[in-house]
Amino acid sequence: MIVSAAISLLALFFTYRANSKANKIALENAKLSAENTRLSNGNLEIQLREMISGSNKLLCSVLQSLYSKEDDPDEKKGLETSMMKLADQEILNAYEEACMKYLDGKVDKERFKNTYVDEIRKIVKNNEAKFGTTSYTAISKVYKEWNDLEA
Repeated sequence: MIVSAAISLLALFFTYRANSKANKIALENAKLSAENTRLSNGNLEIQLREMISGSNKLLCSVLQSLYSKEDDPDEKKGLETSMMKLADQEILNAYEEACMKYLDGKVDKERFKNTYVDEIRKIVKNNEAKFGTTSYTAISKVYKEWNDLEA
């Protein structure tokens, strides 16, 4: 009986020790997973900023090329209008994609808001006609979330 009690105590000790090690490993894995998630979110935020910057650079490039040409003024005006619409759409698409990531929780929401609150407010105010009946629903949802005081 003493031998079985001793064996039980030893088994209990080894089980406790194994559980402690397993818990420590699980905690370390959870920390690594959280760090990987933060790094992934950071990379996504950088990609979103690059996408938005790229669309703004496209607009600048279009304007520069239009104003450097010595073409027929009427032809130039039509081309300018078309290119401006295209560049504007690219910019809105970039912000729409960024807002989708925000709504999906794939970026740090507080940092995203601090970075984009003024830009999104300007976009919606400058394009109010487009946001009445638009396919830019993510931008509209984010704007309402940040600016609708009744929500």
